Amino acid sequence: MRLSVLIPNLHSPRIGDTVNAVLAQQGVDEPFEVVVVGRDRFGLIPTDPRVRFVETPRDYNPAEARNEAIRQANGAVCLFLDADCVPEPGWMRAMLAARAKGPDVVGGALTFDRDGYWSVADNIAAAHGFLPSTPAGPPRGFHLSCANLCLDKAALEAVNGLQEDLVCGEDFDLMMRLEARGHSMHFEPAARAAHRHVRTSLQGFLRHAAAWAPYSIQVRHRHAVALGTPWILRGPWRLRLLAPLVALAVTARIGWRHPELLKDLHTFPAVYLAKVIWCWAAARGLERDPRGAATP
Repeated sequence: MRLSVLIPNLHSPRIGDTVNAVLAQQGVDEPFEVVVVGRDRFGLIPTDPRVRFVETPRDYNPAEARNEAIRQANGAVCLFLDADCVPEPGWMRAMLAARAKGPDVVGGALTFDRDGYWSVADNIAAAHGFLPSTPAGPPRGFHLSCANLCLDKAALEAVNGLQEDLVCGEDFDLMMRLEARGHSMHFEPAARAAHRHVRTSLQGFLRHAAAWAPYSIQVRHRHAVALGTPWILRGPWRLRLLAPLVALAVTARIGWRHPELLKDLHTFPAVYLAKVIWCWAAARGLERDPRGAATP
């Protein structure tokens, strides 16, 4: 067994679509397995000889589930997907072709459907760095994600997997630690998966914007030197006070880098709101856990 597709799952209504799309991959002659770790109250994980479901005794966070999947994997190469990321038919082939050219870590693109205002806004706000319009090559900043990723199992084991104290942003931290060990990284827009999350309401949108900010800011401070974390993000009062300007700059940059999103311009007020909320939630996270703060 050379390839293991690893998927953390916590009762996702999309897990069946995701696993079936992996099983139907085209143009791949190498044997592979699918390891799903977590819980499945809806019973949607397909029954197939290539699929193993490792049920956990409690609700694992993504880092815990991914680490267990790494331990369970028989393959030398691990391909990560999120439970709500449905790969296109040529996804695995594109991933392996990119890796064959030399990079150690390859991240793929995320697409999304225009299926509702809050859903589209959430995808733009959270996943703009992984859009197919992002150029192939070394990623901008930290932009590779375990939602769609490929690397050697040995590389994961060498850095002791993902940090389980990070409920969100664990893949951001993983990329920084892998890069610090000299691993080369590549973004491959041809390796696409459709991100079909279930955050279709204002409440879900706001909750998501706030939930990952305290962990994201911690990672930015843990790796402040490598990232060149700006002074605005180094103190909670500065971040809170300047949140409207930071959010405006980030939202404008999204539109500048991805002009195809102009057709979704009506969602940009919500994207701006998500960035303001991120700043406020990140500032609150730094106040609650000053250990995560970098020296001003």
